[in-house]
Amino acid sequence: MAGLITCLTLTAPALADSFDVPDIVVEQPAGTNIVDGGSAAFGAVAAGSTADLVFTVRNVGTVDLTGLGITFDGYDPEMFSVISSPTAPVVPGGSTTFTVRFAPTNGGGHSAGMHITSNDFDETPFDITLTDTAAASANTKLTNLTLSSGSLTPAFSATTTSYTASVPYSLTSLTVTPTKLHAHASIKVNGTTVASGSASGAIALAVGPNVINTVVTAQDGTTTQTYAVTVTRASAATGDVDVAFNPNSDNTIFTAVPQADGKILLGGYFAYLGGNYTGNNGLARLNADGTRDTSFNPGVFYNVFAIAPQVDGKILIAGEFSQVGGQARNRVARLNANGTLDTSFVDPNVNSAVWCIITQADGKILIGGQFNSVGGVTRNRIARLNADGTLDTGFDPNANSTVLSLMTQADGKILVGG
Repeated sequence: MAGLITCLTLTAPALADSFDVPDIVVEQPAGTNIVDGGSAAFGAVAAGSTADLVFTVRNVGTVDLTGLGITFDGYDPEMFSVISSPTAPVVPGGSTTFTVRFAPTNGGGHSAGMHITSNDFDETPFDITLTDTAAASANTKLTNLTLSSGSLTPAFSATTTSYTASVPYSLTSLTVTPTKLHAHASIKVNGTTVASGSASGAIALAVGPNVINTVVTAQDGTTTQTYAVTVTRASAATGDVDVAFNPNSDNTIFTAVPQADGKILLGGYFAYLGGNYTGNNGLARLNADGTRDTSFNPGVFYNVFAIAPQVDGKILIAGEFSQVGGQARNRVARLNANGTLDTSFVDPNVNSAVWCIITQADGKILIGGQFNSVGGVTRNRIARLNADGTLDTGFDPNANSTVLSLMTQADGKILVGG
């Protein structure tokens, strides 16, 4: 019938059978087929001894079997080797042999993958798992154990399982690198699996003794050995950096001022502390341990160069900002103790950066910086404010360049630096 198309579907075996191809068969011993993905066992072989297996390769295809090659991988490939190689090509109906030697270097329970490559397109590589039948090893020895800092006392020995080490206060963590003797043993350091010859994760150290346990589990899955290292971290000495105190600012801090309650005010050009956004740019308060006081949120969004806590708990700040808590405050402001804007303190309206701010015994406030106007009145680089933030019009030193530092003496006189 015109237009009729006949379709023929071939299965994979039918397709293969329609061509001349090689077809590999592997036997061990001769006459006993091993399937692709099968296994062959050497029996129990003592460490230091050897055993050989002879494998037969047959070609049951219709063309020559060529390109024969043998490789090993898996757990113990270094213990297996070809001592007599197969000959190729193998003609249809022909065969060749090769010999594999097993030479264990330690107690039982070994294996490797053997892969035979050829031009048999659907069985290359031909995979065979090689094993011995000795009992699984009970070896739990390490060949080495090292610390990233500090030295073991006594020096490491596979038969010694208890050690000590000392490290300075400045060291807050270390790693342990264990190396096992038996390839099939497993290792855990303080309960976490660690590869032989590789460093563990960082182990935090408290001041004083810290016990680090390295547990080796043998191939048999039940025999274990614990190597214990007691690492003593020294106490802090005078002059040591307090490593527990780490606010971790993302940018410059210009000033740090302690409060009477132990908290610490920070001013600068930063937005993050401890990896977290402060909600402000340039002003924050820390708790005594260095963590951020999240209840303190004055809403300052530019540089703060100077901070002066007052005896009543209120806080004077100075810098380059123009707003505090959403309200206009040009370069100088006063906060309540909780960080909110003190609205009873008027905006001094300074026209440029204020680098320093201090209080006098009479409650008046001295400021210094780069400005030349305060509250619309000419004041060159230094000025004095009344306690409410208004300009003290009777004070005008008229500095000719930037003022960076101010200090009052006991007699009431004022030191100026810049």
